[in-house]
Amino acid sequence: MTARSGFAVLLAAVASATGCGPSPAPWAFDAFPEQKFRLEMHDETAVDEVTVEVERLADVRVASLGGDGSETELELFLDRYYLRVTGGPGKETQVAISPAAFVSRAADGTELRLDGDDRTPSALSVAALLERPLSGTSVDANGALARSSWHAADPLLQDVEVLGWLMLGLPILSGDDEAWTASREVPKIGSYRLGVELPLRFESVGGAPMEGATRHLRVTGFTSRPEILLTDGYAGSIELSLEGQVRLGPAGDLQKSELVLGMLFESKSGDVIRSRHSVVITCLECAGRGQISR
Repeated sequence: MTARSGFAVLLAAVASATGCGPSPAPWAFDAFPEQKFRLEMHDETAVDEVTVEVERLADVRVASLGGDGSETELELFLDRYYLRVTGGPGKETQVAISPAAFVSRAADGTELRLDGDDRTPSALSVAALLERPLSGTSVDANGALARSSWHAADPLLQDVEVLGWLMLGLPILSGDDEAWTASREVPKIGSYRLGVELPLRFESVGGAPMEGATRHLRVTGFTSRPEILLTDGYAGSIELSLEGQVRLGPAGDLQKSELVLGMLFESKSGDVIRSRHSVVITCLECAGRGQISR
């Protein structure tokens, strides 16, 4: 053993003995560096007397790239995606994405289809495009965003918003506390990126958690802005509310998250937009996992 390696071992032993080692990644990404989730989303938006409904389904892989002990970098890969928009002047629009094909059908019957081996604006094929990460972010040991998120630039994927909704369903953690507060940025709603931090209150259902036990959390949130600009020239007041519940496995990994985000926007011109966004996030591999002891 060299002097340098011997010193490194000594430092690791001291850190372990004093409890000053690297912080574990949130949601057990140190124990399970790649995790798969299914997001089932239903949006219902009413603008005055017109209602538009959006159904989305996304199967994703989230991979941890590790970190410096205080942050964990995550990348999200899209395995498949489906979107269906009904109601309003567009009547019906559909988008389906998988390694086999990209298909988009507009309300007027126009269809764009690329087979899995067809070239995209930025990749040799649709399949190759999905081998790249769709988006990514960096989080601290509690799961709060440590750096800004990013999104793939290929125009075929520019409107596929998944990471923001996944992060909303992944709780910000707080040790053994029974209740605590934090915040998440509200994901893009329709074509509007609000840039609003939503204050959240988390509560452990059933009291303080026991080590190695399944953990259930309740989450609620509310905020309002007397004035917000959605797009150029379209300003008004907004209210946002959230209710949800989360189940974490014995290792701290996300097993299931269910949430409902509500929005009420009243423009200065008198328009009213009401929307309700239901999201269910399910772990696709939890049943086959064993408990990992930390």
